[in-house]
Amino acid sequence: MLLNATIAAIATAPGEASISVVRVSGPKAIEVAEAVFSGPVSKYPSHTVHLGSALETSGKIIDKCLVLVMRAPKSFTGEDTVEFQCHGGYFASTKILEALLCAGARSALPGEFTQRAFLNGKIDLIQAEAIQNIIVAENAEAFDIAQNHLKGNFSQKISHISQLIVQALAFLEVQADFPEEGEDFSMLDQSKTWISEALLSVQELLDSFDEGQKLSQGATIVLAGNPNAGKSSLLNAFLEEDRAIVTDIPGTTRDMLRENWTIGGKSVKLVDTAGRREAKDPVEKIGIQKSFEAMENAKLILWVADPSDTQLNLPEILKQKPSFLIWNKTDLCHPIPKIEANIPQYAVSAKTRIGLRECKRAIGKWLQEHTQQASSKVFLVSSRHYNILNKVLEKLQAALQSHQSGIEPEFIALELREALQETGTLSGKEVTEEILGEIFSQFCIGK
Repeated sequence: MLLNATIAAIATAPGEASISVVRVSGPKAIEVAEAVFSGPVSKYPSHTVHLGSALETSGKIIDKCLVLVMRAPKSFTGEDTVEFQCHGGYFASTKILEALLCAGARSALPGEFTQRAFLNGKIDLIQAEAIQNIIVAENAEAFDIAQNHLKGNFSQKISHISQLIVQALAFLEVQADFPEEGEDFSMLDQSKTWISEALLSVQELLDSFDEGQKLSQGATIVLAGNPNAGKSSLLNAFLEEDRAIVTDIPGTTRDMLRENWTIGGKSVKLVDTAGRREAKDPVEKIGIQKSFEAMENAKLILWVADPSDTQLNLPEILKQKPSFLIWNKTDLCHPIPKIEANIPQYAVSAKTRIGLRECKRAIGKWLQEHTQQASSKVFLVSSRHYNILNKVLEKLQAALQSHQSGIEPEFIALELREALQETGTLSGKEVTEEILGEIFSQFCIGK
């Protein structure tokens, strides 16, 4: 029923732009588009572009536009698809969409174009999810990971694991179906080898999850230090805009402020935290606790210090985590104390920007040297994928343990069939309508 309808939606983001794209796809896409376009769309060859006008049902011209025709099966959805490229803005694209709906299309659901691509076998479910991850990627690493998945590299690994399970299952089922032939130990050993190999491949993917999460979310750089050291001023100076409230009152920052920051070609999360001190206010206490938690999870800690601070005691965490010691307020001409700390130290002024360029350059260089490139390896980033592969791992471990204990082949085969079914839910070969609805509801309309 889903594929019987012809759907239409605006595929570009709302707002002012040079062009907007309105997409229509389905069994009557050509017919519907022809009712709205000034030219004979039904006669246009596939993958051609034509200039004309989009028309209202009354024949009134909506806008001058281009029409792109992509006939099935050589389209993104695998169906006949037509795209209208009109002038950007709200009215032109909205009126074209209204005309398409009047001509017989219905409004597309979120992610329905991508869902049709999946249902028509153009992509598997992993690749469909990768498309959404490309759209929402906030840094280059997240984009590279998603592109890797879209290319099918993750799917190939799942396919290889499935193939190993199928091969082991086939050998075991021969043994179970023909017990009178006696045990063929070479076949049993081979099936155990395949199970072990599949187990290692699954474990390798699971082991990549933590690093994949860190890469896709971007590195976190935490500004920490004593109250009034100038952490918030430094955050504003790094971002070159006033994002944090700055006052002379100690304890102004009570909750963490997270901002996106691009430095040295890397997109990171820059976090301003509450100043470390013995606080009586319960809200400030919570903020200080959060600052310690942020430092524990940081890729890099920037400990901001005031040279005139007589209560300066560096926390032990600076010895355990990558850290920079940043002496702020150098414009006040206080002598910088000599601190025996085996971490890089920089003198800056958030107010006058003295030393800021050198400090930023050092941070960027450090990130380049200590951030793993995401494009060279398949990383696991989705919690759905992680949870499913954990189930696969449990089934394979149970199968291998049963194998080593001499359990009957049919019981081992049962564990393998369940493992195989789980891999099918990853690729979409074994997936329910409920799961599909949950996945594609996260997409924007028009994708």
